[in-house]
Amino acid sequence: MGHSMRGNIIDIEPGGPSERSRRIARIAVLLGELEALSDAAHNVPFSLLMEARAHIEKARTLLEDYRHTAANADEEGEGDGDPQPHVDRDVLDRMYRRLEAGRRSPER
Repeated sequence: MGHSMRGNIIDIEPGGPSERSRRIARIAVLLGELEALSDAAHNVPFSLLMEARAHIEKARTLLEDYRHTAANADEEGEGDGDPQPHVDRDVLDRMYRRLEAGRRSPER
């Protein structure tokens, strides 16, 4: 197929806000690679390509919400490894609504 993932997904050292930022950046790169793979797919049914692209876009949206939450946590000094992190209920509710919308079966 000619495509391969670059880098090492587990090359992130533990610790604090910079780790969180690196993970978010790495996931964004991987989403870009998935998108490139879907763009280069020639022997895949169109409906499957559209579904894959929709999932990639949903993942990008969720990642952006997480990026926003992580940035707020970094600004508030919450990057100290607290095992009980602050949960932004608004972001959590939006993410669950988006996930639930994707699970609904089409009306008949």
